[in-house]
Amino acid sequence: NSIDYFTDEYEHIWKRDIPQFQALGVNAIRLYSVDPNKDHSAFMCALNAAGIYALVELASGSCSNCAILSHKAPKCYPPY
Repeated sequence: NSIDYFTDEYEHIWKRDIPQFQALGVNAIRLYSVDPNKDHSAFMCALNAAGIYALVELASGSCSNCAILSHKAPKCYPPY
């Protein structure tokens, strides 16, 4: 699967699923097929509010010269 389901376009899916993750006691999820050129702030903030960590794939291969810290973190993230 190469679809990035963690954007605003798919909010109807992940907004439904996050409460189910909480009910199952999930505290971390592994994400694949994350497009570094798209905004994931809403999804990441929803996970943060639910107390769920995200482990994000770094080897997307679709973004040359992408750095982990090339963009500011969403405002919901703690300012460490």
